[in-house]
Amino acid sequence: MSRLGKSLKLVITFDNPTHAFAFESACKKGNIAGRLLPVPVELTGGCGIGWTSKIEDKSIVEDFIKQNNLSVGHILELEF
Repeated sequence: MSRLGKSLKLVITFDNPTHAFAFESACKKGNIAGRLLPVPVELTGGCGIGWTSKIEDKSIVEDFIKQNNLSVGHILELEF
């Protein structure tokens, strides 16, 4: 954990809300930890919705995305 209680997190962005909510549903069914959160559209040009998970779960989440052919915008590592 860094100063001010911030830590590095995995953030997945989406091009539209439909993809974000489909991703959330798939993660719940697949027991992938995380949650939806607002993401500034200036950051990625996406729909303003992202998914965050622990950075330690990055490879698990990336494999899950590939295995389930899920539509995502960007996969980022951000500190907040």
